Amino acid sequence: MVRVLHLAHIINRYDFIDNVLRHCDRGRIQSYACTFTDQSNIESPVYVDVPRFILGVRGRQSYPSALTKLLRILRRERIDVIHAHHFDPAVIGVAAARLGGCTAIIGRHYSDSLYRLRRSWKRQLYLRTEAICCRFAAKTIVPSAYVYDLLTRVQRMDERKVELIPYGFDLAKYVPTPDGPSRIRQAFAADGEILIGCFGRLHREKGQIYLLRAVKALLPTHPRLRVLLVGEGPDRPMLEDAIRRLGLTHSVLLTGWRKDVVDFLSAVDIVVQPSTEETFSQAMVEALALARPLIMTDVSGARDIIDDGETGLIVPPQDSVALTQSLRTLLDAPQFGRRLAEAGREYVRQQLDIRRIVRRYEECYLAAHAESIAA
Repeated sequence: MVRVLHLAHIINRYDFIDNVLRHCDRGRIQSYACTFTDQSNIESPVYVDVPRFILGVRGRQSYPSALTKLLRILRRERIDVIHAHHFDPAVIGVAAARLGGCTAIIGRHYSDSLYRLRRSWKRQLYLRTEAICCRFAAKTIVPSAYVYDLLTRVQRMDERKVELIPYGFDLAKYVPTPDGPSRIRQAFAADGEILIGCFGRLHREKGQIYLLRAVKALLPTHPRLRVLLVGEGPDRPMLEDAIRRLGLTHSVLLTGWRKDVVDFLSAVDIVVQPSTEETFSQAMVEALALARPLIMTDVSGARDIIDDGETGLIVPPQDSVALTQSLRTLLDAPQFGRRLAEAGREYVRQQLDIRRIVRRYEECYLAAHAESIAA
């Protein structure tokens, strides 16, 4: 049996890390969870036989003490593989693996954000640090073809050390409560209104402003539109101001964070995810899993999952005109939208079920551990 410790800032219930932790074959993999903090920003995971450790990180100034704590955990639990998710955990995780004599695997869950850093010295520092971590790691796992190409073609990483594994989803989650969708429609939409849902953090990279502009353009011909922005974030004041300026106060509502997201997804007629930057949109797959007609921007991960015109619609990022046109298509041809949604749900069921995806993680862990022993 191989002991695998997952290191992350936080872990939420049903997120991509939690799904792997809960579904790994206990006969092959003993899983452990280790997080910087004991907080979850949506919902805390529930573990029965997965030991969990908290490093108590309160900023980068506490990284040395976190590294010391992590080393003690690795040695005491005799960890074979540490799977570090995201940039900062990768830095600490790779260092701990080198000092503790175990194998490191990196989960690279960000897209091209390092290239977007404005200060060149900071950009170069991050890219060089990432390159060092990836060189010392046995594998770097990426969730999309875009990120794979970024690492292998732009950053010239050895293709043999980069593994493309999409996120796996626990489809048991995507069952609405018996009265959930009707409750939400009664609360947020009058009879005959069309509900459009947008799910994610209120941040510029999620592109909600482009959806607002598209809705503004559609209202003269489709006055019965109602938009729900489900999520919270630092750009809430900016979006509230934009809603007022565009005259959308009666058409757009910010719901804040919700734990009943599955009910919201099931209640809306169309899901729009207008991200300007993404690695692999979980909301994209969740919409498909619940058979919602989906419009997604052409960001990392979109074309891995969506067959444009067959399982969803893809539009260019930061293009409210294209978004308007695609929304008009779905609004004017609801049967077409239903066909897209059913095809999308079938794809998710066949290809992205965590019970299928987790086997690829297991093989990666076992192979990396075997190679380390052989070396």
